[in-house]
Amino acid sequence: MRKYQVIFILALLFALGLLLVETIGYPYRPKILPVIVISLAIILLLVELIKGSVAKGKKSFDDRRPEGKTDVQGEKEKGLKFLAILAWIAGMALTIWFLGLVIALPLFNFIYIKTHGERWYWAAILSLIMLAIVYVGFGLLLHMPLYKGFLFE
Repeated sequence: MRKYQVIFILALLFALGLLLVETIGYPYRPKILPVIVISLAIILLLVELIKGSVAKGKKSFDDRRPEGKTDVQGEKEKGLKFLAILAWIAGMALTIWFLGLVIALPLFNFIYIKTHGERWYWAAILSLIMLAIVYVGFGLLLHMPLYKGFLFE
């Protein structure tokens, strides 16, 4: 793991620690979700830090270059991957804004899974699970107001 990656992970851990301390003072119901999300993020960052320190002598995924590829080709591929990821994030944000959370998250989940080569039934099953988590879990059980979207307001 490179030095800047370690510094970045440590900065994220510090920021998440500050957020966790801040959310502890919230009333019980509003602090449940932030505490869970922040705690999971801290756990994942610690796992990444441990994996990086254990694999110190091995080449990282970023250091490996496919056969016959030059540095320019590798950088161009990284840039294209970055733009593709950015397009997915922007698409998800626009979909949530336009359709709302209850429709956008399962729909986006279905499209993402299907475009990445999975079968129809897996995409449908996982999207229905996402719908159940969002609508039933957050909307009905936790009584959280879910954004309805520009189209349905």
